[in-house]
Amino acid sequence: MRLPYRSGFTLIEMIMVISIITMLIGGSALGYGRYQQNARDTRRQSDLEQIRAALELFRSNTISGNYPCSRSGCNWQNSLAPYFGGTTANIPKDPRTGSDYVYSALLNNCTTACTSYTLRATLELVGTCIVDPNKSASSC
Repeated sequence: MRLPYRSGFTLIEMIMVISIITMLIGGSALGYGRYQQNARDTRRQSDLEQIRAALELFRSNTISGNYPCSRSGCNWQNSLAPYFGGTTANIPKDPRTGSDYVYSALLNNCTTACTSYTLRATLELVGTCIVDPNKSASSC
């Protein structure tokens, strides 16, 4: 006697479909992480440009024409607060860690006049991005 014909998938076909779907999901998850890193790096570069613009505004609005100091006991964020809505909480921070970007005023730790500075962020895909009055973050 003949068994009735059953329509459906065999076990081998099901295993193949599940393995292909698993590989596609795994590959897209790896690509998604790279896109997130790239987005955070772009955000960091944008943040550095905003801070750089505020530093240039600070310099043009001071009588001495200098940048804020960075020695201990001198808070450069307080100097830039008026350019970010009057509070230091609005000054951009690293999107992943939430920490401040590294600002260093140059020339003898600014005991006389801060004529230059460096602003630094660590990018996830490229490395360190350093911004100064003559170099924008777009060159990182």
